[in-house]
Amino acid sequence: GNSIGGGISAGAAANLGTLARGLVLCNTAGELNDPRADTAGGGTLNDPREDDIAGGGQIVAAAAGLSPGGGGAQLAGVGRVSAVGAAAVSRQPSVGALTLAGALPPYQPLPVAPAALLEVFGSAVITLLRPRIPALLTSYYPTAPLNADAAQAEQIARDATDPGAAIVIGSGQKLPPQRPLNEVLGATDAGTGFRGPVLVPQGELDPLSGAQRSQDRAEVFRVLRPGVTVHRLAAGHCPHDEVPEQVARAIRAWLPQVR
Repeated sequence: GNSIGGGISAGAAANLGTLARGLVLCNTAGELNDPRADTAGGGTLNDPREDDIAGGGQIVAAAAGLSPGGGGAQLAGVGRVSAVGAAAVSRQPSVGALTLAGALPPYQPLPVAPAALLEVFGSAVITLLRPRIPALLTSYYPTAPLNADAAQAEQIARDATDPGAAIVIGSGQKLPPQRPLNEVLGATDAGTGFRGPVLVPQGELDPLSGAQRSQDRAEVFRVLRPGVTVHRLAAGHCPHDEVPEQVARAIRAWLPQVR
């Protein structure tokens, strides 16, 4: 999975149990807590994609048809690295456990505007972004801009005309609390999550989050738990499309771990 697709793939692997054999995450979305951080040290490195999802940030990209690293880049970032410490993460009840126990508090979206007004806003955003799709795509492939070709831009523009695309922008108000990737990938004491092999081909030049934040996430993944393999790549937000040969080599080298 890539971007939001990575977050979805990780969640699916956690829920599938032994049916999932391995997981590949390319510049994935999702809250990521640094297990090395001193609990008392505070400090949060925000890669605010999931923060902005609730406010419509990355959802704008989806509504505009700007897939994995879409045109909502200037409205959203990519994931979050929180310096909260392993002990603090372990003490917190998991979102999954709270859900199963029926103890998850009700989610109350902000009453920003009625659906009709959100749809008007979404339509305006799509109208603004559609002419910029080719240029925005190119910027997300910093080392191989030609891979962001006209056919891809045309497909994204077409997807932006799907019925209901505009209202997707407002759908962030309906999202429930997220499970941190630490929990989803079995890196906490909760005893849940996917505990199999994980490959992280990370584009370290990701313009969606900024290169430094992308590199910080790669390092946190490296120390997250045994069984997580990180490959740092000179690429942007979609390394599987920008440098596919390098990602393919990384997958081939990693596959023997999948049993």
